[in-house]
Amino acid sequence: MSCCLVTWMMLGWTFIPLYLVRVQQFSAAKMGWVMAALGAAGALIGALAGPAISDRIGRKPTIILLCMLGALSPIAALVGSAPYPVVLVLAFIGWAASGAMVLVMATVPAESVVVHRISTTIAIIQAVGELVGGVMAPVVAGKAADLYGLATPLYVEAVCAVGAAILALGLSETAPQVRRRMSDALAKAVA
Repeated sequence: MSCCLVTWMMLGWTFIPLYLVRVQQFSAAKMGWVMAALGAAGALIGALAGPAISDRIGRKPTIILLCMLGALSPIAALVGSAPYPVVLVLAFIGWAASGAMVLVMATVPAESVVVHRISTTIAIIQAVGELVGGVMAPVVAGKAADLYGLATPLYVEAVCAVGAAILALGLSETAPQVRRRMSDALAKAVA
């Protein structure tokens, strides 16, 4: 999931602006506002809402939902012929997947291993995600864009978001409050 999400983010930051300006013929200012929407979503949803929601409904459903929404940001760029406010809203909502990154790369690993393994676990997950998604994927996507067109990295970005959601189906729930509620419900059902 880390590799998918870092790839999703790096391809978005790299290729959405290029696609909007070169293919969709957005002005630099309009493209800048779309990118600002991504940044705002990252701050509001990624840093605040995503983790807070996951405390209430659970890490697994939150990650799945946010990753599925992540496919909207490249779709927003691909359908740049839509009314500009629609592109902005889709881009903002799509960048909600940045909230899953915190959960996938730190929270869930920290809640899944014994205390003395937390830092090593998080470091390995982040290192592999950054090497694959932050170093290798942009290079490969750039070559693919040269060969098949500038839309190709955006399709890959959407697939990475959906791929992370599919991988999240295999997660065990780690949110303490949710696990407690599940245990209580199971105890009542057995009793």
